[in-house]
Amino acid sequence: MDIKKIKEKIDSEQIKKIISNYGFYPVYENENILIYPTICHNIDGGSHKLYYYKNSKLFVCYTECNSSFDIFELIQKMEKLRGFNITIFEAISKCGINTFDFFEEVNYNSIEQDINSLYSLLRTKNTEIKLNSLDQHILSRFIFDKNALSIWYKEGISYDTMIKYNIKYDPIENCIIIPNYDLDNNLISIRGRFFNDDGAKYKPIIFNNQLLSHPSALNLYGLNVNKNYIESIQKAIIFEGEKSVLKMDSIYGNKNYSVATLGKNISMQQINLLNKLKVKEVILAYDADYKTYQELKNKQLEYIKIAKTLKTFFNVSILFDYDRNKLDYKDSPIDKGKDIFEEILKQRLYI
Repeated sequence: MDIKKIKEKIDSEQIKKIISNYGFYPVYENENILIYPTICHNIDGGSHKLYYYKNSKLFVCYTECNSSFDIFELIQKMEKLRGFNITIFEAISKCGINTFDFFEEVNYNSIEQDINSLYSLLRTKNTEIKLNSLDQHILSRFIFDKNALSIWYKEGISYDTMIKYNIKYDPIENCIIIPNYDLDNNLISIRGRFFNDDGAKYKPIIFNNQLLSHPSALNLYGLNVNKNYIESIQKAIIFEGEKSVLKMDSIYGNKNYSVATLGKNISMQQINLLNKLKVKEVILAYDADYKTYQELKNKQLEYIKIAKTLKTFFNVSILFDYDRNKLDYKDSPIDKGKDIFEEILKQRLYI
């Protein structure tokens, strides 16, 4: 496998997307560099001393690590902070790259050993990582404005649901405010859905020069609200984004058993949270990131890999729009309302 060849295929936009899966975003960017918190050795971020140089495609940590490394080594460092000792093969896969394209000969026995080692780790690792809490009074700077929030109301999120999840509006930044809470209702981060056309739609709020973010792999959005019902039915639907959880609430009210991972990756910490509620069944409800049958087939293989990891702990099924006419491209399975969602739910693929 030519690691250099693989690395050359990853540009700075992909770097940002890969790292955003862990809940982190650049604190500064220009044409030459990206600057991140020191996520290489701090699970919650740390000082802004991790530099990514776009020309060399290398990170340099100017504090504790005091060394340079590529994106794959960074992924290994970040996973190690979370209790996982992963191979370079697994790190490349977490970047969304099909590593089989770079093997002339594939050692399937070695791959199987890697997978079995991962399963063994998943079965035994039960460490819970506590997240830092934010001052709840930060939210008082934002307002509940029905007119400003009507864009989400028109998409199927009721005002009652917005109140329940403490959704607000920031008139200064022109963004919808999405607080994120841990299982015990501690405020751990605040994301904004920005409407100014100047970059990412979703990103953490900055307050008093503090980035109000948390590693997304360490929590499940909506679990604090829906934990009682999830525990009572021992089942959870896992969406990608917060809006899907809000739409579920608007349809099913207190019978909402959904959470969101803020991406597709599912960590051991998130598995532990579900295990704490005695969940026996999970349903993966990822967005319809496919237009053709071939794209659907490729996504099916990708999601089955995730499902097989979860299979160690739960009964698992996956939602797909097999007819490709119920959902639009990039839609969440809940986006077209209750009837369509329940049709797709009945046709789910059991693993």
